[in-house]
Amino acid sequence: MLFKINKLWFKLILLCAFLSLFVNIIFSVSRFPVILSTLALSFRDLSLLFLALFWPFLIKRKLNYLTFYVYFLYCITIIAFFIQVSFIKNYAPIFNAISISRIVLALPILSIVFCIVCKENDIKGINKMIEKWFLIFLIICLIESILLVIGQYQNYLSFIGFSNYMSSKGVSSGTAFGFFGSRIITPMFNASVGGMVLAFLVGYYLQSKKYTLALLALIPLLFTVSKTGYLIALIFIISRSKSYVMFLLAGCSYLALSILFLDAQAIQQLGLPTDVLRHMASVKYHMKGLVTGVDHFMLPVGLGNAGTIVGVDMPELIGRESGFGTGIATSGIFYLISFGVASIIFVKKYKTSGLLICSAYFMVSLMNEASSTFYIWVPIILLFLSHDKNNKERINYKHHINI
Repeated sequence: MLFKINKLWFKLILLCAFLSLFVNIIFSVSRFPVILSTLALSFRDLSLLFLALFWPFLIKRKLNYLTFYVYFLYCITIIAFFIQVSFIKNYAPIFNAISISRIVLALPILSIVFCIVCKENDIKGINKMIEKWFLIFLIICLIESILLVIGQYQNYLSFIGFSNYMSSKGVSSGTAFGFFGSRIITPMFNASVGGMVLAFLVGYYLQSKKYTLALLALIPLLFTVSKTGYLIALIFIISRSKSYVMFLLAGCSYLALSILFLDAQAIQQLGLPTDVLRHMASVKYHMKGLVTGVDHFMLPVGLGNAGTIVGVDMPELIGRESGFGTGIATSGIFYLISFGVASIIFVKKYKTSGLLICSAYFMVSLMNEASSTFYIWVPIILLFLSHDKNNKERINYKHHINI
């Protein structure tokens, strides 16, 4: 066995990481009843929610004031939600509204899980295991890319049962407007989310000096046509050692550009190809989600009244397609406080790696709603923290040898 884990909650986190990457394709290919995939997805989400809620009863360590503050805000948000659904009209059913907490409470939940529940000795040694998961993920993406180029992608989707699986869940995932007519959906069945994961994989391989694997990860990333993924990869390529600075600059620039907003007519007059204009329209839609969220900062609408909830028609689209916009619209100042304190905890605990995670999450949550959910970041954070831990051990070992 590669390493010994004697903490049940850390095993749950590792299982969530695995489910985050492969649960959709596993259940789609297996043709299991939709109830099983729903239970697996619910377990993935609820396990982290419960870990974040009950961690003071699971550990025997003295509470840090910052982590206790995030926990307090986390509990207050939950209490406020139940008060809200009792007195304020909710457009979404309670179960669907709770699902938005994956976006609103993402960073606080992750800070609790990784800084409190996960001890550093638990993270030690998982590097090889996490790398194997991502290597399998990359191989599947490369196979998809090859099938796309040779014109067999629709046959691939039929083989894995993509359409039937998605329709049985009552959801959809767009594959249109790619370079070869389609975008690859990746094992996560979402081109934008999969592109983001591939982009971080590119960054990880660059930091690990595995340049061949980084190049291989770039290939399927291109075919996802994920704008957020492109930007993440570009930042890692341009500035590997100071990537967090670029993430912060990109995030702040996007925020300023969203508030000033784009002139859609001016873009159309540039004479760009139709597919490019479609993706530019998509960018505008994401920006609108951020702007509408900021507009409701002083008077938040609560969970269930902002963001994207499948099958629910709202009189006003607020925060849609922007994780940060959804958070601001639902919780206002409480979202900013919990976001800020959680960021401080990550930076204080993990130094440069923590700053990289928080700055990258900030940029992604501004631009994309689906990519800001907490379960997607579980394997990404494990990947970078385990890499950072192993690097420190190698440095300490070399220093000891020199002495």
